[in-house]
Amino acid sequence: MSRFIFGGVQCVQTLSRLNRTKSGKTDTFVLDFVNDTESILESFQPYFTSTELSGETEPDKLYDLQYEINEFNVFTQNHVDEFCVEFYKQTETDEKLQPILNQVVENWRNLEEDKQRDEFKSKIQSFCRLYSYISQIVTFNEVEWEKLFIFLKYLNKFLPKGKSERIDISDSVNLDSLRIQMIGESNLGLTDEVGSLDPPSDDGTGKTKEEEETELLSEIIKRVNEVYGVELKEEDLLDLSKIQTRINSDEELQKVMIGNNTEDDKKKEFNDKLKNEVSGFYGDKIDFYKKVIKPEVFGVLMDHMYREYKKHHSKSI
Repeated sequence: MSRFIFGGVQCVQTLSRLNRTKSGKTDTFVLDFVNDTESILESFQPYFTSTELSGETEPDKLYDLQYEINEFNVFTQNHVDEFCVEFYKQTETDEKLQPILNQVVENWRNLEEDKQRDEFKSKIQSFCRLYSYISQIVTFNEVEWEKLFIFLKYLNKFLPKGKSERIDISDSVNLDSLRIQMIGESNLGLTDEVGSLDPPSDDGTGKTKEEEETELLSEIIKRVNEVYGVELKEEDLLDLSKIQTRINSDEELQKVMIGNNTEDDKKKEFNDKLKNEVSGFYGDKIDFYKKVIKPEVFGVLMDHMYREYKKHHSKSI
């Protein structure tokens, strides 16, 4: 339910989100759509064919953001180092991570103004987005940036959300008495130009393969639930399937797997990647994280996903 007045990429993103599936989402309706057809067409046209960046992204911008973040004095390098040491340990628990984040969050709360707190969150989010993007196209030798990225990524999820409240008027709108009147028809035809679309990748994520993997993973989850009483649900299966897909297409992992490394080294790298993916749910889906990160459950899922990964890349490994 929205009142759209956006243009450009915001318009494209907002309209696209109407079709996005989400657990618990059953109905969607738009109230007071104010964009005219010309503005919608103008917003979508640049993305109908190939889209190019208008300029370059400078890695040195990360130095500026790092300096600006440090100016808030919310955390120290010791916080970052301690967090990363615990994060990369093989204990598979988060008991020692939370106290570090709690201390930093308390420092954040002690900032004098709400404006400072909001600005701090904005800066760390900018750093994470920029680092995540640049690290895909540039090989970094800056270990401190990687550590800071890991730390800020989880700190951002741990910081309290804004206090804005959603207004639900779905019960106040009587659609039975709504008069629907057609006032015109429009054909939003985009310019018929040659577009650019990447072919399906070779990571084995085609529909048939994906269905087979989901069925196998479903059996694994059923067995885990029966043996350990974890109660993984259907939505957890979907999240695990997405994790498997992302790991299957991870280029850095593939370099290790096809390289001259021992089986133990390959399995350790896969274990670290899987742990990193699961830890990404720490803030948004803490229940899922707690169920999957349990050593006995993680071990079973790790073995299964590792085998599935090797099946995917059987021609190259």
